[in-house]
Amino acid sequence: MMKFTPLILVFFVINLTFSQELFQKTKTENLKGNPKSIYLVTDVLNKRSGQFVNKYRQKFYYNPDGNIASIEYLGVDDTVMSKDEYVYKNHKLTAIITYTSRGTISKKSVYQYDNKGLMIAEKKYNNKGVLQFDTRYLYNAKGQLTTSQKLIPSINYTVKMTYKYDADNRIIESTKTGRIGTTKETFSYNDAGLLKKKSEYNTLGERYTYTVYSYNDKHDKISLKKYDGTDTLTYYEDYKYLYDKKNNWTEKTSFEKGLKTSIEKRKISY
Repeated sequence: MMKFTPLILVFFVINLTFSQELFQKTKTENLKGNPKSIYLVTDVLNKRSGQFVNKYRQKFYYNPDGNIASIEYLGVDDTVMSKDEYVYKNHKLTAIITYTSRGTISKKSVYQYDNKGLMIAEKKYNNKGVLQFDTRYLYNAKGQLTTSQKLIPSINYTVKMTYKYDADNRIIESTKTGRIGTTKETFSYNDAGLLKKKSEYNTLGERYTYTVYSYNDKHDKISLKKYDGTDTLTYYEDYKYLYDKKNNWTEKTSFEKGLKTSIEKRKISY
């Protein structure tokens, strides 16, 4: 089954509170103008042949609120290989259901909220309805996520995350505690509120890597540079864009250490 979601913020949106982060799962990154649909085609470099070959095709559909209603994962002939359906109630995301090309459920995520509208539980099930992950969330009086605990029932393993915020309600520190100990990440932001730097620390409290991000005037990321604990540059990426009249990119070219590695093209219907 083909699966790739480069646009969806499925990882933690570190400059938002967690309840906002869940909402961002229903959005497309830095998208303007409330589109009706987006058709995305991604070509990647085959390092052996030196040629670009098509690897991913997706189509995003949006509801009247501007949130994603569904995502289709397509084959090279545009046949639907799998599909994510986003389910809402009272404008809140309550489930994401993934279907196979045969229309059967392959997995399902279910979200629960408290009476303040804060998401307090996230459960993920496989195609047999067996619970794979069970995550619970705790908040402070400001409605900021302070703790999450993710249980993996099959191995009876729990991962605990804690979060700290700045005066602008942005996460500046997260810690992760598991069997091997506690690691940490810290975050800083530019004047536009975009992530500027992320630092990672090991269980001994030593910073072993950090990443610096840059953006253009449209708030799209144009570079990232990764350094080790001795401030030596170990990896970098750059991005170039073409835009439509609404300042949404229609073509994104990615470079890894100066080598062009992928080209993403979007057809956006408004």
